[in-house]
Amino acid sequence: MKKVLLFSVVAIATFMMVGCKTAQVPNDYQAFLAYQQQMQKNEQTPQWETNQPKRQKREVDECITMATENSGSFRAYGEGTSFREGIAMENAEMDAVIRMVQQIQTAVEGARDRYRGSAGKNLSTADEERIQSYIRQFVVGTTGYRIIKTNLYDLSDGTVQCYVCIEQKINTDDMAKKLSNELSDDGVLGIEFNRDRFAASIKEDLEKYKAEQRANLQ
Repeated sequence: MKKVLLFSVVAIATFMMVGCKTAQVPNDYQAFLAYQQQMQKNEQTPQWETNQPKRQKREVDECITMATENSGSFRAYGEGTSFREGIAMENAEMDAVIRMVQQIQTAVEGARDRYRGSAGKNLSTADEERIQSYIRQFVVGTTGYRIIKTNLYDLSDGTVQCYVCIEQKINTDDMAKKLSNELSDDGVLGIEFNRDRFAASIKEDLEKYKAEQRANLQ
C-alpha cells in the first residue's frame, strides 16, 4: 500500500514539474520569432556603434552671419542676456560696439605696424587705451551706427537672450579715409604717414578679418 501511495506522489510531482515548464513557453510564436531576431541583431551590432554619442548641428544666429557678409559698410554683432528684455538688448548693443571698436583698432594697429615696421610695435598700455578710446568715440559719435537686425530668445531659466547686428552709417572706404585723416590730425598714433595708403591698409585688414570670420562659419 505504501509503495502505491509513493508511486502516486512521484507521478503527481512529475506531472506538475512538466506543467510548469510548459507554461514558460511563449504562446505567441510570432512574438517569439521577433524576440530572437532582435537578439541576433544586437549580437551583430558592433559595441562601438552603440556607444557613439548623438550629435546635433548647431545653428548660427542670423546676426552673426549678417556681420560677416560682404557689405558696403562695416558690421559687427553682439550678444546680451538678462531677465529684462530691454537690458538684454542694451547689453547686446554694447557688446556689438565693443567688438566693432576692437576690430577697427586691430586694423589700425596693423596698418601702423606695416607702415613703420618694427618701430610701430612699441605701443605702451596707455597708448593702446588712448587709441581704443579715440576709436570708440569715432565709431559711436563721429560716424555713428545703426542696428540692422535683432533676435530675441526666451531661455528655460526665465532670462532673455538677445543678438544684434550693427552697421556703420558710412561705407567702409569712406570710414577708413575719415579715420586716417582724424588720426593724422590728432597725432594719436604719434607718427607721420601717407593718409591714403594708411586708409587703404585699414580697409584691407577689415576685409581680411571678415573673410576669416566667414570661413570659420562654414
